[in-house]
Amino acid sequence: MKKIISLFLALTMLFSCATAFNVSAIEAGDIADMIYTEESVAASAAALSHFVVEGLPVQFSGSLEEFKKSEHWDDINLMGITLDFLYNSIDPLIWAKLDVFQKDENGKKVTGPDGYPIALITADDVSLMFTNISLYLQNMFYKKYGGLNLYTVENAVSLANVIGNVFYPDFKNLNVNDYKGYFSNETPSTNEFFRAVTRLSGLDVILNQNWVPKHKVYCEDVVNALGGGYMDFFDEYYEDGLILGSKILESMYTKMISVGPVDLILDILEAFASPAYELVYREPTLALFSLKISRLGDNISLNRLYSFDGLLHLIFCDCDPVAVDSDGKNYVPEGCYSKTDDSADHFVPFDFPLRRYSTTESKDEKMIYLYYYLNLCGRYKNNTSYITSVQNAILGSDKYDEGDKTKIIALLDGFILGKFDEETIEKAIVPLYKESITTSYDSIFDRMKNAFMVFLKKIADYFDYLRKLFNGEIQYGQGNSPFN
Repeated sequence: MKKIISLFLALTMLFSCATAFNVSAIEAGDIADMIYTEESVAASAAALSHFVVEGLPVQFSGSLEEFKKSEHWDDINLMGITLDFLYNSIDPLIWAKLDVFQKDENGKKVTGPDGYPIALITADDVSLMFTNISLYLQNMFYKKYGGLNLYTVENAVSLANVIGNVFYPDFKNLNVNDYKGYFSNETPSTNEFFRAVTRLSGLDVILNQNWVPKHKVYCEDVVNALGGGYMDFFDEYYEDGLILGSKILESMYTKMISVGPVDLILDILEAFASPAYELVYREPTLALFSLKISRLGDNISLNRLYSFDGLLHLIFCDCDPVAVDSDGKNYVPEGCYSKTDDSADHFVPFDFPLRRYSTTESKDEKMIYLYYYLNLCGRYKNNTSYITSVQNAILGSDKYDEGDKTKIIALLDGFILGKFDEETIEKAIVPLYKESITTSYDSIFDRMKNAFMVFLKKIADYFDYLRKLFNGEIQYGQGNSPFN
């Protein structure tokens, strides 16, 4: 009977793959409609030279409240958006009131033949930029990890290291050389790959200790916020940390392939950077960070820990907010970040403009606030040093072609390091616009080809599993079954 059920499941899942293939082609077709003219590219790119956060200090530290008392607070602005508006106000953003118009020598707005002020930069210019950057990152992610490209030992170990460092304060990075031949096939199945990542990172242990005993009702909202809507999560998944962890990762990957990493992050922020965080998401989320919280002890206040900023601290940092300074003698406030400039080893999030971000429904406005916020982060503590080290690592990597390296480094310059100047626009923004014109149809065929490869791989996995099942090599539910 189990073998008959297995055969039925195999046929069902094969038809599901065929459906997914068709959906991928349709989504790629939608992307092809996003085509811009050379004239609109030139005009919009030129306007973006005014999209600059002005008055940023070379470096600053301390809390938001301390920063409010500094000489920089009143000097910093983005097109007239002050820090007071970003952090303290809930008034709506009105573009016509921003510093976005041409002015004469007396500071008066210059009007055109129609009597309206001449705009230096419009909301549409900014929206177009964000759209193209999002599309570029989506296509780059797909180019690197779409189809069967993700399923390698190297990627499994790299992903496990990222996840392990997020949840474990003393996680020891895994060496890929120790895991050669880890998978039974050169290209593992989806289940085998994501279960390997979950196991190697220790995510399964975290989930088994903190979520599984409290059952589905405890953590389902968090699972859905992380991308659960892109897969069916059956009740039995919540009974095993290995399966649950692997399915969460698979759903996040599926969503990034479908909409790109930018939209995934925005959707997660939509849930967590909102009043719902305290009511719905905070308790099960903090449970996953129990080891880091235990290490922090009394060095972080409950108010800080329970806030969204506290969550950002737990994600990015693996040390106490109070620690010895660089010479190992004196304790300094929030000293876990007090590395010397050339040894900063992690990104330090500044206080997030939570109220401003959560009180707007406009995606473009949210992106403007994130851009503003990341520019602040780029000058906070030793983040400039850390981002520079990331850029150097990208330059020395063989995982990106030279064109992508130039664009990524320029985007990091503009969106974090505050160098959104003509050089950044020329190296990153203009090429991204032009790619939208020339590569949309290539992306369609690339996605169709990769979707077909995945389809064939799944067929092979299903029939290999059935062959082993009928030959008695494995029992149903064992051997990385493609059915759960």
